[in-house]
Amino acid sequence: MNTHTQEIMHEFYHGLYINDGRRFSNWGSSRSTQPAVYVEPVSYADVQAVVRDTRQFPTPVRPVGSMLSVTETIVNDGGTLLCTRKLDAILGLESDEQGRQLVRVQAGCRLKKLHLWLQQQGWEIPFQAEIGEATVGSVAVGDTKESSLDGPGYFSSHVTAILYIDENGSLRILSDRQDGDAFYEFKCSFGLSGIVVECVIEVRRASLCKADVSLHAFDSPQALASGLLHLRKQCDALLAVVVLHQLVCFTEQRYRAGAGATTPPSSQPACEQYRLAKRLAIQRGFDGGALPQPKGIVFARHDFVNEYWRPAATENRLDFQYYEHDIGKLGPVNTT
Repeated sequence: MNTHTQEIMHEFYHGLYINDGRRFSNWGSSRSTQPAVYVEPVSYADVQAVVRDTRQFPTPVRPVGSMLSVTETIVNDGGTLLCTRKLDAILGLESDEQGRQLVRVQAGCRLKKLHLWLQQQGWEIPFQAEIGEATVGSVAVGDTKESSLDGPGYFSSHVTAILYIDENGSLRILSDRQDGDAFYEFKCSFGLSGIVVECVIEVRRASLCKADVSLHAFDSPQALASGLLHLRKQCDALLAVVVLHQLVCFTEQRYRAGAGATTPPSSQPACEQYRLAKRLAIQRGFDGGALPQPKGIVFARHDFVNEYWRPAATENRLDFQYYEHDIGKLGPVNTT
């Protein structure tokens, strides 16, 4: 593997350290864990010290960001749970020898914070996050989805370099220009190949988006598929939330609307009403109240990166568990 290595700065740990046996849970309280140690490093050297000192920090060491995942990624009973939330600095804009404009950011930075910072500078990531609480380090090496204008709809495609701590506690660097397949394999690792501490992400000049929002019902699966294809042909990008068992889809037809980093004043009231209603619908699993269906709204996409409150145990909340599949139980349904 063609990697660059940086030396460790110190052998002592300085960040928050908790070993009182308390439990930690994810955003929807569907998963919980009781690690032997919970830590919040304040430097890369802290992360290195955690990996190297297996006596004070029992293995396995599992990194987490906002602990939003509905899967078992946070579960690490008896091990060390390493939260990157305090490694959240935006280190600045830079350019490379190819002329690409880049932003360098620490792994614990939330997407909402990064989007707003870039908006102030007049730049954007082509990927428009929905859940702004997700951290850069987590989405750099995991799956994401977005109906992006003029760019791939997954965050990791815009990451050009990653700094991470390997299993020996060494600080290593991988980049698209120097490491080829090893770099792309790491971005598909879901964090299993090392602890991400910093990312370099390609950005572009901020642009505006126009959207038509609609709800569609169909009388057959074939009609639904044809309808989605027709809607896609009419626009530059299509976001569709499909409820298969009801043959219903909620769509945003998106169109390029020129350069700009701020939602136009004439569009702000309708955009804000729609943003808040959409956030509430996602927060509560689309249970209660119809979403507005504005037409022709023009907005800066930074403004639609939402933050979500942690739901109470009795509060309706979005449950993503229907995305989980036990691959081992899948079997052929047609053998002809």
